[in-house]
Amino acid sequence: MLNIVLHEPEIPANTGNIGRTCVATGTKLHLIEPLGFSLSEKHLKRAGMDYWKDLDVTVYENWEDFCKRNPGAKIYYAATKGRHMSIMNRTVSLCSEKRVQEFRKKS
Repeated sequence: MLNIVLHEPEIPANTGNIGRTCVATGTKLHLIEPLGFSLSEKHLKRAGMDYWKDLDVTVYENWEDFCKRNPGAKIYYAATKGRHMSIMNRTVSLCSEKRVQEFRKKS
C-alpha cells in the first residue's frame, strides 16, 4: 500500500488536492503538524473538501511522533526547497527531527 506523508503542509488547497487523489487511489495520507490551516469540519466544508470523511488520514504531532508510530517504514523524501529538487531514501528507524533539519539544509 502506498502512503503519502506531508511534513508541515502550509497550503490547504494543495493538501486538499493530494487528499482527493488519495481517496481516488486508496492511498493513506499522513499529516505532520504544525499545519498551515485548520482541519475543523467547518473549514473543510468551506474549502469544498466534503470527501475528507472518506480519506484514510492520520495526523501526527511532529516528526518524532510519526517515526514512533511507523517504525521501520521505508521513506522516500522529495523536497522543492533549495536550488534542486532532491530525493532521499531512508528508513524511519533512522529518522529524527535533527535528520529532517539536515535534509532541509542540503536541499
